[in-house]
Amino acid sequence: MNNPKKKIIKGPVRHKGMVVQPRKKNVRRHMTAPPRPVPSPDEAANEEWRRKVADHPHGKYNTPPTAVAFDQAHAGEPIIVMGNSSSLNQMDLKSYEGFTIVGCNRGLRDARLFPDYLIVNDREPYIQERDEGRLQAAARRGTKLLLGRTMFDPTIRCIRLGGRDRPELPVQKTPDDFSYATIDVCCQCTHNFETFRKPMASFANVAGPMIQSALILGARLIGFIGIDMEWPKKGPSHHYGEGSKVGAYKFARVTHTMDMFMQAKMKNPGVKMFNLSPVLNTPFSKVFGNKTLKEFLKACSG
Repeated sequence: MNNPKKKIIKGPVRHKGMVVQPRKKNVRRHMTAPPRPVPSPDEAANEEWRRKVADHPHGKYNTPPTAVAFDQAHAGEPIIVMGNSSSLNQMDLKSYEGFTIVGCNRGLRDARLFPDYLIVNDREPYIQERDEGRLQAAARRGTKLLLGRTMFDPTIRCIRLGGRDRPELPVQKTPDDFSYATIDVCCQCTHNFETFRKPMASFANVAGPMIQSALILGARLIGFIGIDMEWPKKGPSHHYGEGSKVGAYKFARVTHTMDMFMQAKMKNPGVKMFNLSPVLNTPFSKVFGNKTLKEFLKACSG
């Protein structure tokens, strides 16, 4: 004789005058702590920084201030991005006075045009410009120094092209004799045109963080001067002289760098970009063409 199917009880039933709830399966209940608040990107970065440097043998470091306060500081303005190519020596730099200027590395060695922002992301130019007093003088004059955080990071070591260590460029103590802010530049990061709170792509050249910084500052037009992405066959490589004598090196990854510039141009169609270098047929001009100062000024007034 077949056993009748068990009746499945889905709700409360009445048994001997009492309402009985159906028996539930045993469920293991885990006690969970309330979720911890997620720190902001700045808080997380600072906490990681404090953890890294707490017991470092080079001594106690301060938490470097970030450059996030400069986000959109020049919204809607034209900005000049100034490299250090020798083509600057063929230009009348007085024509660019009055514009907001973003310079880099050893750009303070040309007294004809002082930058409003100076980006230094490598220890070698930083040590040279600091020890010769140019960074201190620029800060007193009002130039905002944007220094790569990796210069102060004890976990980062400097290497030469080819992989050899550079012990003469150790981690640097955060300066206390001039004002500055830090930026993060990352070889593996994607473009960042939004905020200094996030790292910028390196482009394998300081011109990459410069164009990203100009866009983060809020530029609606960008004029490039002193950026050619090649050393001339004759004459000095930079406006201040022969770059190889102070540690500058020839471009190692020009194709990668120019690909990154092309992407930056395509991702910002609303921002007009003018290459104002007088030198033609350079890797940089193949992406941005060549324009005159007159054309740039007309676009600024439009």
